[in-house]
Formats: sequence, structure tokens, C-alpha cells
Amino acid sequence: MGGLDAWKGSKKMGNNVITCLCGRKLPSMARLLWNCPRTEQLRTDMGLELPIDRAGERLLLVGRPPKPLHVGMLDNPFDINRDWCTTLLRLLRTGGHTLVVATDGGFDKEVGTAGFACTDRDQWNIVSCGCLVSFEDNQSFAAELFAFTKFLQALLVAACSGDWTGHIVCVVDCGSALELMECDPSLSLRFAWIRHTRFHLEHLAALGITIGFHWVPSHFRHVEGYSPPPGLSEDQARQINDCADRACTRVRSCVGQSDMEAWVDLCSKADSWQDLAISFASRVGELYLQHLSGSANEV
Repeated sequence: MGGLDAWKGSKKMGNNVITCLCGRKLPSMARLLWNCPRTEQLRTDMGLELPIDRAGERLLLVGRPPKPLHVGMLDNPFDINRDWCTTLLRLLRTGGHTLVVATDGGFDKEVGTAGFACTDRDQWNIVSCGCLVSFEDNQSFAAELFAFTKFLQALLVAACSGDWTGHIVCVVDCGSALELMECDPSLSLRFAWIRHTRFHLEHLAALGITIGFHWVPSHFRHVEGYSPPPGLSEDQARQINDCADRACTRVRSCVGQSDMEAWVDLCSKADSWQDLAISFASRVGELYLQHLSGSANEV
């Protein structure tokens, strides 16, 4: 590593009498980095801890355990969420001909969550539910798509269980998800999601249920020129979106620290140690080459 051994130093400097910084003959890289008293102070000043195994000592690497499954991966992503289905079925039986729904996805400390909120437009009594994201990709955008998929799945099951027909105003704070629905599936890496979404929309339309999709700024963010969906006030659109967001937060708060979060923290610490060890080795390499140059001049 950067000339930190006697053989490489001897070959580079043409000096057959190679010594460590402390005077010991023929030092190894491990000796120079971890056992030489002349480099100990530098290591201490840099805040670098000693390696715990041969990988760290010789390769400046830290071992990591296998990557764990995400929290929601124990669930089948294609299963119907019973809570969402029950909530929608109750609303379809008691609501009018225009319903308002919001879906949202969240990602916090390696845990993906999905939430939705729904209400009758006239009664305006919002009910919300949430669940964990059970896709391997559970980050923010995937969580948004997952929430939307779960909503359509639950809605189709609820609609088949009753005879409700009407229009649903669906507000989403992820503009990219709305744009994705309009994409040609053959031109997108999310082709399966697009086809899956259109499949549900076609079946819902056959049952007499239409859905209008509208964007709403997230977290009550002010956007110049924003206008709410027809039939809703701006406060209503923002309120139901916030309820879906809070449903995600409730699910996340029940999980605590996940195995994935602990694994990411461990990997982050390992990366930090490796970066610091490489910087330390580079500094020691400079000192060692200076030492070799001085020894060569004395011969």
C-alpha cells in the first residue's frame, strides 16, 4: 500500500538496508501502520482506532454482516391490505357519488411506509390507514408507487363487493408518479407498475368507477399558481394529503429501529474507518518515503 513495506521501498530507493521509522529492520506495512511507535501519535491525532482483524490490519477493510431484509419484506407485496379494503368498503356503502382520496409514501431510516386517506366530499369525515412497504425497493419514490398500488387493489376488491358507482378525486403529492402513469410502458423501467395500474383502472371503469388524479403540494408547501381539483378547496386538498402523510408517520413510529437501519449505521461506521485508515496510510507513506530518502543519502 503506497510503498509501505521494506521490499517495495528497497526496490524503489535502491537501498538494501531498509529500516522502519523506529529503526527496526525490514518492516511490513502492518508494522508501520499499527505497531511503530513513530506513527502512533499520528494515528491518535487522526482519531483512528486500531483494526480488529486481519482484514483491517492488512487490507484496511472492515467486514460487514449480510444485508438484512427490509421490515415489510415478510409480507407479500401483492396481498390485499385488509384494513384499507375494509375502510374503503365502509365508505362506498355510506358515502355519496363523489369521494376524495389521497395516497402518500414515506421513507425514514431505511423503513418505507405507505398511507392513504379517504372521505366523502360532502360529509368530509376523513379516515386514514397505513402500512409498511413490502417491495425490496422501499425508498421514497417506490413508496409513493406502492401506496397508489395498494389503494387501487383495495378499491377494486371493495368495489366488487358492492354496487357503488361514482367518481373519485385522488390527490397525490408526487408529480413524478402522476407523470409515470402517462408513460409508454415499453419505454419505462417501471413498465410492470404502469401495466398493473392501468389494469386496475380499466376494471374499475368497467364497474362504473372513474378516478381523476390531481397533484397537491406536499407538507402545506406554498406553490405559486397552484389550483386545487374542481369541487375542492385548497385547504381540503392539503388537509387530506396531510392525513395520508400522517398515516405513514404513525406506521413508522410503531416500528422503532429496524435491522436494516442498524445495518446501514454499521456500514456507515465501517466506511468512515476505511476512509480514515486510507488517509492515515497515505500520511505514513509520505513519512516513510522521506525516511527512505534520508537512509539512501547516508549510504
